[in-house]
Amino acid sequence: MLEYLKFLISNLKSFDKRLKNIAFFQGKTWMRISSNEFNEKWFFRNNGLLTISRDGNIIDGKYEFLNDYLIIEFLNNKILLNKSSIYNEILLLKKDSNDSELFAFYDNSKFSPQNFLKHLEFSRKNDLNIKQLKLVDNSKVEIIRKPKQKGIIRGNTVLINGQVPIQEYIETKFNYYNLNDGVISKIFYKRKYKIFDNEIIIKQKSKELSVDDTIISSKRKISNGFHKIKFIYGINVKNNIITKVYYISYLKTLLKKTKIEIWKKTSDEYLIGDLVRERDKFVNNGKYWIGLFEIIKVTNGKIS
Repeated sequence: MLEYLKFLISNLKSFDKRLKNIAFFQGKTWMRISSNEFNEKWFFRNNGLLTISRDGNIIDGKYEFLNDYLIIEFLNNKILLNKSSIYNEILLLKKDSNDSELFAFYDNSKFSPQNFLKHLEFSRKNDLNIKQLKLVDNSKVEIIRKPKQKGIIRGNTVLINGQVPIQEYIETKFNYYNLNDGVISKIFYKRKYKIFDNEIIIKQKSKELSVDDTIISSKRKISNGFHKIKFIYGINVKNNIITKVYYISYLKTLLKKTKIEIWKKTSDEYLIGDLVRERDKFVNNGKYWIGLFEIIKVTNGKIS
């Protein structure tokens, strides 16, 4: 809730209903919105008297309206408020300083506490363009997005129970989100594959497999070396880090009818340096006739 109120204060320049008359404050019961559980009512009375009821205990104070500023005094504190505005039935007052201290209220005659909480929640989700995510532990978090933004991007703020989290990352069914002071700094994709019957999960920088992606989970330990994924991708793994990604083509040579695999660096044509394998081993040196007019030469398991 406080994150939402800070958002409103930072965007007050876009609101045109600024307060100019102290009479607006008077004759109303203002319910203060705060993160504590106090039931706090504020009364701006005539002659500059301020009365605050906190759980029925009375605090006496004073107030003074000075141009666009409001001075309030209570509990031996005297505070100058330099921004004041009404937005969506919320009265916002901000201290004249660089910090984020603010006071927020609603008019008790317009809402019951329960109805105002519903109103505030609807307003908050709409203004912050919030998207809710379900984490792997079934807890839920909120993502604050830019207006009209679709999806989730780097720079979005994460809230857990309304607060900026201290965690360095959050994990959903399909993604990892790295966090820096509650702000998304990197987004990774979680993808499931099989190396034969060994199910693995790879943490990817993009939707496609790429170098430096990490195997984060597997039923059985993945050895260093070459492995097939879905029989269409080949990967070279070292200490669970993908060091190479290949696209596999399956061919049969014309003369000897030998079944070979070409592990290509690109998804299109064959290139010098592509791997040539047979039954999970590199083929012998030599020439291989793979098409009516196409012959490849292999040296040390690679097209040369």
